[in-house]
Amino acid sequence: LEKVSLIDAGEEERGVLLLLGDFPDVVSRSADQLRPDMVASYLNQLAVEFNRYYDTCPVLRAPNESKVVTRLALVRMVGIVLRNGLRLLGIEPPKRM
Repeated sequence: LEKVSLIDAGEEERGVLLLLGDFPDVVSRSADQLRPDMVASYLNQLAVEFNRYYDTCPVLRAPNESKVVTRLALVRMVGIVLRNGLRLLGIEPPKRM
């Protein structure tokens, strides 16, 4: 991924971005407490929030190119976190999501 400025991230992206930022802490707490269910719950919450976002914010039909690039980066970040989280749980993620 090229460096992308999230300066064009708006209120629509905020919920997903905040959840993405929680991933390292969730993994750490899950390991400390021997609670893999915490990662599973987090991944479910991220998927629900991203689905809401994706349903209301057209990624490729964003109002300008900068917004399209920002939204594509967000989609990519969510995919990376979901794949990494599933692998931590011993689940092989699908090749395409």
